[in-house]
Amino acid sequence: MSKNCVDVICGLSHKEDKPMVLIASRRQIDAAELGGGYVNGWSTEEFQDYVRARARPGRLLLARDHGGPWQGAPEREYGLSAEQAMEAARRSFKADIESGFEMIHVDTSVDPKGPPAPDVALSRLFELYGYCAELALSQGRDIVFEVGTEEQSHDVSELEQTRWLLERLLAFCRANRFPTPSFVVAQTGAKVMEMTNVGVMRSLSAVDREYLRKLEVLVAMCNRQGVYLKGHNADYLSDEVLALHPRVGIHAINVAPEFGVAETRALLRILRNGGLAGLAERFIQLSLASQKWKKWMLPETTADDTARATIAGHYVFSTPEFRELKATAVQALSRRGVDLDALLRQAIQTQVVRYMAHLNYSGVALAA
Repeated sequence: MSKNCVDVICGLSHKEDKPMVLIASRRQIDAAELGGGYVNGWSTEEFQDYVRARARPGRLLLARDHGGPWQGAPEREYGLSAEQAMEAARRSFKADIESGFEMIHVDTSVDPKGPPAPDVALSRLFELYGYCAELALSQGRDIVFEVGTEEQSHDVSELEQTRWLLERLLAFCRANRFPTPSFVVAQTGAKVMEMTNVGVMRSLSAVDREYLRKLEVLVAMCNRQGVYLKGHNADYLSDEVLALHPRVGIHAINVAPEFGVAETRALLRILRNGGLAGLAERFIQLSLASQKWKKWMLPETTADDTARATIAGHYVFSTPEFRELKATAVQALSRRGVDLDALLRQAIQTQVVRYMAHLNYSGVALAA
C-alpha cells in the first residue's frame, strides 16, 4: 500500500523470523515497461531491489496479486482488446519471474464487458498459467501459483464452481506436466467497501451455522484436491472473526486497504495535533481530487469528504504534490522532535500485529 507498509513488513518478518508475503497488485507495482505503479512510484524491478536489500532470505516473499488481463490501470483506461490485455499480462508476469517473485496469482476474473463466462475465464487462465510455468521452468525457478476466476463478492463461493475450476486446472497441469497450484482464491464471505467489511463474515453475529458449514465443506474440498484455500478482502474483520479462520481451516488471507487507511488516519491526526491543520486540509483536497475513493463507496454512502479522502489517501502518497506537502510537514514536525514516518509505521504495525496475533502467527503480544 505504501513504502511505510513495506518497511513495516520487512521489519516484522525479521523480528518474528516468520515467512511473510508482500503481495502487489499490478496497479500498485508493475513492470517498468508497463509504467510501474502508484506505490512509491516503484516498478517491479525497483520494488524487488528495495525489498531484497532489507529482507532476511527466505523470510519475506514477493508475490504478484491479481495478475491477469485488464488488471493494470492503463489497460482499463485505454480500452485494450483481449489480445492486447493478455499480452500486457504476459509482459507483467515475465518481469515478476525475472525479478525473482516467489508467488504468482493468475486472476482472469476481469473483463471490460463484465465478469467473463466461466469457460472464457478458464481458457485465459490456462494460457497465462502455461506461459508462467514454461518461463519459470526455462529459468530454473520454482513458482508458487495462486489461481482465481471469480469476481469478489460478499458471500461464500459455491462449492461446485470452485470444484469445477480445480478439477479442470489440475487436469490441465497434469497433462502438460506443469506444477499444480498451491492456492485457490475463493470467496470466504469477506468484502471491503468504504472502511468496513460488508461480507457475511463481518461479525460473529453474522456467522451462522449454515455459513460455517459451507466454509468447512469448501475447505475440505480444497484439502482433498491438495490446494490451499485463500480468502481476499479480509480487512476490518473483528478479532473474534479472525480467530475463527484457523479454526475453520482457511489457509491464508489477504489484507491491504485497512493498512493504507491506518497510515492515512495517522497522518491526518499527526498533522492536526502538530498545528498543521492547513496541510491536513491540503492533503484532503489532494486525495479527493484523485477520485480513487469512488470504487470503494457503498451505494447509499453517507461518507463525508474526510472519510473519502481517508479511503483514497494511499493512492496519492507518491505524487509530487504529496511529496512536497510531506516534506514541509517533516521539516515542521522535526523541529518539535516528532518523527513523522516513525509514527506512521507504528500505526501500520499495530494493525498488522493484530492480524498476526489472532491468526496464531506471531509470538508478539497485543498491547493491553
